[in-house]
Amino acid sequence: MLEIVVKDPYSGNYQKTLSRANSERENQNYPELDMTVPDLKQYQTIYLGYPIWAMTLSHPLTAFLKTYGARLSGKKIAPFMTEGGYGQGDSVQRIREILQE
Repeated sequence: MLEIVVKDPYSGNYQKTLSRANSERENQNYPELDMTVPDLKQYQTIYLGYPIWAMTLSHPLTAFLKTYGARLSGKKIAPFMTEGGYGQGDSVQRIREILQE
């Protein structure tokens, strides 16, 4: 299991986190990660769990896929998500798009 960790954690205050997330989305300036990804060669399937933010991928997951997505090449990706009642939005499509970049 691997936890996606951002260098500058999001605030526990909802309004501050919402403001930061909106700014990151508008500027496509996703958070810097503070983590090490191990060698994934031994895995055939990657289970990718994430929360839905504003009907799409969370910014930490977006940053992870943009930074480490090449390491997932040739793997079966099994996404699963948590959401507050609005559904998965475009999150699965965004994963496909980012991994094809």
